[in-house]
Order: sequence, then structure tokens, then C-alpha cells
Amino acid sequence: MNKCIRTKRLPFYPSTLYNRYNRYTLPLDPAQSAFITADPANIRRLMTDTKMIGVSPGRKRFRYLLGTGFFVLDGKGWSGPRSQISHLFSHPNLLDFTALEERIQRILFPVLIPGHTVNLTPAVEKVSLDESLNFLLGCDTTAPDTEEFVKAYEDGLWYINLSRVVKIINWVRPAGYRKAARIVRNWTDQRIDEASYREGTFLKAIEYCLPEEKRGHVLNSLFAGKDTTAAVVIWAIWNLVRRVDIMHKLREEVAATVGQDIPTFEKLQEMKLLRSVMNETMRLTPPVPMTNRESHVPVVLPVGGGNGSLPLLVPEGKTVMLDIFSMQRRRDIWGDDAEEWRPERWIENEALESQSVAACTFIPFGVGPRNCLGAGMAWNTAGYTIVRMLQEFKEIRKKEGESDEATFTSAPQPMPGNGVWITLGSRTDETYFDRRLC
Repeated sequence: MNKCIRTKRLPFYPSTLYNRYNRYTLPLDPAQSAFITADPANIRRLMTDTKMIGVSPGRKRFRYLLGTGFFVLDGKGWSGPRSQISHLFSHPNLLDFTALEERIQRILFPVLIPGHTVNLTPAVEKVSLDESLNFLLGCDTTAPDTEEFVKAYEDGLWYINLSRVVKIINWVRPAGYRKAARIVRNWTDQRIDEASYREGTFLKAIEYCLPEEKRGHVLNSLFAGKDTTAAVVIWAIWNLVRRVDIMHKLREEVAATVGQDIPTFEKLQEMKLLRSVMNETMRLTPPVPMTNRESHVPVVLPVGGGNGSLPLLVPEGKTVMLDIFSMQRRRDIWGDDAEEWRPERWIENEALESQSVAACTFIPFGVGPRNCLGAGMAWNTAGYTIVRMLQEFKEIRKKEGESDEATFTSAPQPMPGNGVWITLGSRTDETYFDRRLC
């Protein structure tokens, strides 16, 4: 594990265990106090049963920073708020990209300078944060003290990650952790107080919750969605600049479908290669590579016992880590090229997406009652952003000398460990950027 951490390839560590023991469900310690699985049948069982299986015990460490919201709760504490906001993710406004275009023009394009080499990651993350804040609170990254809030939020997540190893942090919290949590809470409370509760907004949907509950639901939702879209865009570009043949074909598809017009929802749906690029990106680097479940009562999983093919009894109160990252790279499922980024596989077999979703072997946004509500929103936003980048620049290429070996940050939604350094060609139309700002 130390080597994987040192080389920024921690998501690959479980696969070394699966290979060593020749099975995809394993205890994480001799006492079998926790398990890890990359078996589709087990993952389906754990994700679809919300009565016998929950999440709250293993996510307690998030509560100090994020409060109590549907990410960390089970039962009515989870299902009630989820049902209140679910309609927001099918709202017609989500199919209108006017606000997203403004964000791309205001945040992303100004830092993408023709002829320069830049790290794409920070700007895309800021676009995603801006969108999340607008959806949740009706504000954006220009709100007062937002930079301080973001730093405190990221500091808090760092302490949460550290608490997995240094358990005492969950009880004796360092001064830096306490300060970060205080800044996050105060900033969020202030934005909630300033917000207008218009119909069709997130805050309107939770209007009658107690103030502490509102804050919890906002911060839980921010955690669940802030980096999801950014991860898809960032990893897609990371791969595209390493497969210039696919980049060229995608440019041709964009030109044939929308030309230089602003993409619409309907036009995005027509782009088969775009969907294949995003599917393949989310297969190799799912937005949530690992998640957890806990057994409320003794639970029998379909496989993992005996020689690995027999049922496995998980006693009450045990944690099971769901390793989506490794499952979506299994060679016995995806073939000998499972570790390769090949969007072609989704075109060669047009039924692959429906087949793999049905088999629970491709679930970048989860499956079952707790699946990601914002999956469609993330797909549309990521697809739009990728198309706009290809429209805006004649060439986007990998920085000279950059490695083709993927590395990962240690965040819950890992980004490329060394950033995404790209060199931009000239703009497609030198007046295009200014014209769209008018």
C-alpha cells in the first residue's frame, strides 16, 4: 500500500489483493471486521437493499464537517429529504445551458490562453463549484469569502481522510479541524440566510427543515456533487490528449452535429462518440471509485465465501467497501484490454451500455435507491463542456514530456495526481470568445 500511496496510484492497491488471493471479495483484516468487494453480484445486493443495509455508521466521521444530511443518514433521515429534492433533477431548466455557457465564458476560457500550457484542473473544478453553489444556494464563487470557505472545506476533508488512519481525530479534533468546520458552517449559514426561496430551487424544497438540517443537506449535497462533473471532464480531456485519433474523430462529430452553434440537449444526445468517450472515462475513472455499506442485520452476499464462489455471511454491524474502480477494470468482464481507454468498445457493441448497467458491471453513478440523483445533470454538463472546448480551440494537446501513466489524488473523487497539463492551439474564431460575451 505504501508504494501505491507514494506513486499516487492508491486506487490500484485492492487489485493487488484480488490477484494475490484469486478472488474479488476479501476480509480486510484477520478478524473479518470489514470486507472489500469488486463482485457485481455483491455490489448489487449491497446497493439495492436499504432496509437490511445502510451507510450511517461508516460515515459518522463526515458529520462534524458536513452535518447530518442524506449522504450520512439512513431511514427517514435519508429518504425524506431525498424525496423532497428528487423532482429538481428532472426540471426543464437543467436542459437549458445558458447559465453553464456564462460560467464557461467567465471562469474557464479566460485561463485557456492560445499558445500557452496550462493545468486544466483548477478552472474546471471552479466551474463545477460555481454550478453547485448556484444550484444549492443561489450564489456563485463571487460570493463574499468564498475562497476562505473553499479552503476550509478542503482542509476539513483532509482531516476526514486522515481520521481513517488516525482514529483519535474523530474524538479529539485538532484546532485546525475545528477552525475549518467553524468557517464552513458559518459561511453556509450566511448564504442560506441571504438566499431567496424561489419555486423550483433546492432551498425551497427543504424550506421547512430546521436551520441545522438545511445546512447539513446543503453541505452533504455539495460533497456528493461538487467534483462529480469536474472529474468526468478532467479525466476525459486527460485521455483525449493521449488518443489524438479519438480527439480528431470527436471534433468531426461535433462539427457535423452542431458546427459552431451552442450545443443543445438534443444535439448532445445525437453524439454517439461523445457518449462513448464519457462512458469509457467513467468506466476507468468512476466519479465515486469506492463507497461503503454497513449491515444492520446479518446479511448473506451471493459470493465471496469458501473458495470465493460460495455465499458469504456478513455479520451484523460490519462494513463492506464497494470497489467500483476495480470492478470496472476486471479483465474477466471487460476483456484483455480492460485497463485501456478505448471508447471504441461502446461503438463496436451498441448494447454494451445497457448490458453492463443491467449486469451491474458499469455503475459510475451507483445503482438502487441511493443512486446519484444528479447523474443526468452531470452527464449533460460534462458533455457540453467538452464540446465547447473542442469548438473553441483548433488544437488541444498534451504538454510535451507528460507521462501517460495515470496517477491519482487522494480525494474521495480522485483527480489526476499531477494535474492535466495541456497546450492550447489558436481559437477557432479569434472573435468567437468576445462575441459570446456580448
